[in-house]
Amino acid sequence: MHSLRDMARRCHLSSWTVCLITFVSLCSCREPQPLRTFQPPQKLSFNIKEITGSAVTYGPNDSGPTSAGKFYRTLTLHNGTLFVGGKSQLFSATENLEIIRQVSIQPNSFFTEFGCKSCDGNFIRIIQPLSGGSLLECGTNALMPYCQERSAVDLTTIGDPYEFSDDNVAPSLPEQNSSWLLLEDSDSAYQIFAGSHLVNSFGQLEEPAILRARLDTMTPGPERPRTGIDVRLKTKDSPNTVLNGPQFVGDPIEYGNRIFFFFREFASEHINSGRIMYSRVSMVCKDELGGQPFTTYTDKQMVTFVKARLVCSIPGKFPYHYNEIQDIHQSTADPNVVFAVFATGPNGVASSAVCAYRLDEIQNMFLESPFKAQEHDLMQWMEVLSEPVRPRQAECPDTTTYSDAEYKAILTLAQLIDDTVENTRRCGKRTSLRGGRFRGACSRISPLLVSHGERFTQIVVDEGVANSTDVLFIGTENGTVLKAYLSEDWSEEARIVEEISLDTDGLKAPVLTMVMSEAARAVFVGTDIGVFKVPFQHCRDYTTCRSCLDARDPYCTWTGDSCSYGSRDGFQDLENGSSDLCPARNNDKIVFHTVPPQSQHRSANQPVNLYLVAEAPSGRNLRVVGVDCYPPCANLPFTRFKSTSSGRQLLVLHINGSSTETSPRDCSCSSVFEIDGGVRGTANFTLTADNSNAVTASEMDIQELIEFDQKMAKYEYELQEWKNKVAQSCELRNLQVCSTASDNCLTT
Repeated sequence: MHSLRDMARRCHLSSWTVCLITFVSLCSCREPQPLRTFQPPQKLSFNIKEITGSAVTYGPNDSGPTSAGKFYRTLTLHNGTLFVGGKSQLFSATENLEIIRQVSIQPNSFFTEFGCKSCDGNFIRIIQPLSGGSLLECGTNALMPYCQERSAVDLTTIGDPYEFSDDNVAPSLPEQNSSWLLLEDSDSAYQIFAGSHLVNSFGQLEEPAILRARLDTMTPGPERPRTGIDVRLKTKDSPNTVLNGPQFVGDPIEYGNRIFFFFREFASEHINSGRIMYSRVSMVCKDELGGQPFTTYTDKQMVTFVKARLVCSIPGKFPYHYNEIQDIHQSTADPNVVFAVFATGPNGVASSAVCAYRLDEIQNMFLESPFKAQEHDLMQWMEVLSEPVRPRQAECPDTTTYSDAEYKAILTLAQLIDDTVENTRRCGKRTSLRGGRFRGACSRISPLLVSHGERFTQIVVDEGVANSTDVLFIGTENGTVLKAYLSEDWSEEARIVEEISLDTDGLKAPVLTMVMSEAARAVFVGTDIGVFKVPFQHCRDYTTCRSCLDARDPYCTWTGDSCSYGSRDGFQDLENGSSDLCPARNNDKIVFHTVPPQSQHRSANQPVNLYLVAEAPSGRNLRVVGVDCYPPCANLPFTRFKSTSSGRQLLVLHINGSSTETSPRDCSCSSVFEIDGGVRGTANFTLTADNSNAVTASEMDIQELIEFDQKMAKYEYELQEWKNKVAQSCELRNLQVCSTASDNCLTT
């Protein structure tokens, strides 16, 4: 095998030699899971205005849903108050979205005066709580980003804005995908870990980096000016090996003495085969010291950076990869687990997936798996056979002890892990194989959820709902929020419960951000139009047992007379959603108002139209199961009409009997109706063919016959309605009007 690998290393792209290497997979011990996919619109779709417990605000000026451009991308919950940052706006609100305080923060006009078209507005991109009841707010400020301390109570400023060093620690553009984590270091100092672009050249982002900075919030005095935000360490600007056009997602995650970042970037290892985006996870040590002055790394550059590819794909002979990560959510029940949403690129067919990963597995991979590198220009990226440096930078050693040769080896050979990080189940544990490879005893290769026709943008997860069920709330580019749930062991793909549209008055916008509130039992959603409150559940909106169980909502159970949240006395069947659990009700029946007579004559030259009217309680999905007619008049065509009013629903079945044969024999028909819960009703009738000679009639005669038939049908319907009213007023079970030909008229 080494000879093959050595031969591959000698293959040069500019050479005329074609090197063919065949890799044979000898064993695969993981079988693909059956994959359930979804496509919008979902089975249960609601508008946000229809949901009990929902709320919406369009901002301090309340210009309504028709005004876009507010860019509510920054939401922060702190002590029961929601802080919202948008375009030149910062406001606080209650958990019912009632506005408490608001301030308007106008941008610097320096670049605007020089004709900069992308400099319009001050977009608030960072809101972080500080100790002592204050907030740190950062805005783009028309290409001149700043950070300012404010009171969390009334939003007034505290002191002057913090000055930056030469690097833009805060985002400088509204659409810039950056990642921020603020860690308290002492009573008055904080550490900032951020992934961002540090330079903005008239709207062009440059110098991507992961950095560590220090924020000193000590009150300034005459002899102690405010020190600002000081960048202490940052990754080396090396696109080929470190960061290649990264788009950071979510917040960095503190995991022991390490910080994890998630992002997507152009894959340097794939550049010889074309430009493609990969999803990544990277790690830096929280307390690293940087390099040595005047070496490959300096004392201002991070040495411990290492990254790996995140894989979320549909398995098969040719796996379909979701390469563009959009957002992450760290589990609160198990901090090792990170959920992530992926989507296809903007120029392809819309499709999305949800996968999950374990931080302990990722950390072990960084510590033990081999590296992948390009030893020389124009060579393929290959596995690095020998360890470039000991100890590895991921072990968080004293980085100042590395030699210059070791620094160079880290930068050129030890930035990318050769193994990929795969989607895993909650129980996933990896066992180390020969050569540092890992294989998961519980790992899975199918995503937790796949949806075609839409792109996911955000995710939050409410865990441990009703028998350890995890509920996913997913924001989409279509301006909707999907609610889905996973089984306890994640053995099956997630099942979508409902789709909630944020469309208000015909205007919708992509979901920009989401934050979850356990106290409010809701998800707050920011868009370009407004901020929305989506409750975890709206069980009481389901008014019948059938609708409650059919929703298959983990939050809801049927308690006998209502659909309730959090009740242990009720019942729910998430696996089957079976209405067989529903108790029978007195009005669970189908009533026929108009039924064809037992003998219907079909004239040879006239059409025969039969009308069958059935009634059932609303919400029970009255439907036609089948219309079976036996020879010689099989397969009669029919149409149906449905309407609902006054708490009842009517279904009219129009059967065309004109297609029957001219045989003198009778044929029988049976129409079967059904409502939810398995209740059925059957109407039977016969049809007799008449082979008599054709009757010649004028158009006036035919019109008179039609009017007569209509009057008779109306009379029969009104008569039946009268009988029903009499029966109800007299508390009779049944009432019939005797005819002279009837021998068994019942009046009980």
